[in-house]
Amino acid sequence: MGNELKIAFNKQYTLMEKRLANIITTPGMILALSMAICMIIMQPSWLSEKWLQIKISFVLGLVIYHSYCYKIMYSLQNGTSTISAKNLRLLNELPTLLLFIIVLLVIFKNNFPTSVATWSVVGLIFFMLASIQLYAKIRKKNENTLSNE
Repeated sequence: MGNELKIAFNKQYTLMEKRLANIITTPGMILALSMAICMIIMQPSWLSEKWLQIKISFVLGLVIYHSYCYKIMYSLQNGTSTISAKNLRLLNELPTLLLFIIVLLVIFKNNFPTSVATWSVVGLIFFMLASIQLYAKIRKKNENTLSNE
């Protein structure tokens, strides 16, 4: 790929990353956290519930993930990123897992079906890993096909 094309793609990706982060994900996170704080203010007794304490820890994990994504975004913009495309795809699936667990906690609260949830999460992880591997193989095959033409 020519250097001019690479620069153009980098500018476009940077613009798309900023829009996604600043227009969708960060405001969504702020809105969700604000609503959670309001919920706790209205029902402070819920803080003593074990399911909510666990949920808050997973939400904190999502906030840390969000901050880490900003770090990755800036390193990609500066051209200093050392993270591979495969690892980026793996990182992309992390919030799906966290949100799956968070939703299960909210639905089941103190009657959380630990064994079912554990196997569901394990199954989801294997499905995601298999999907990422399949995508990598298809992409590599397509690259080989293009380079042979």
